[in-house]
Amino acid sequence: MKRYTTRQEDGQFSLPLEELVLENGQAKGEAIERLGAFENFYELLLIQQSELAAQLEELRKQNKTKTAKFREALGKKLVGSQILTLLQLNGLGE
Repeated sequence: MKRYTTRQEDGQFSLPLEELVLENGQAKGEAIERLGAFENFYELLLIQQSELAAQLEELRKQNKTKTAKFREALGKKLVGSQILTLLQLNGLGE
């Protein structure tokens, strides 16, 4: 993966201006596209986590905690939680 940013001595990240295209007061370019893709990924991950939590709760109410469906959903929720934790440890997310 091509890295667009560099960390400066003060700890802040910077992006070379040649990576951006200014058009009608908006910044565009591959780096902005990647940021947008990341934001979409993050939002989708949060939605999926919420849906999985509801699915797991419904399966618990039905006493189906030993089923493959429950275990699959639980596994997906745990993986999503781990991804969110890693993002938060790196200053991303809520």
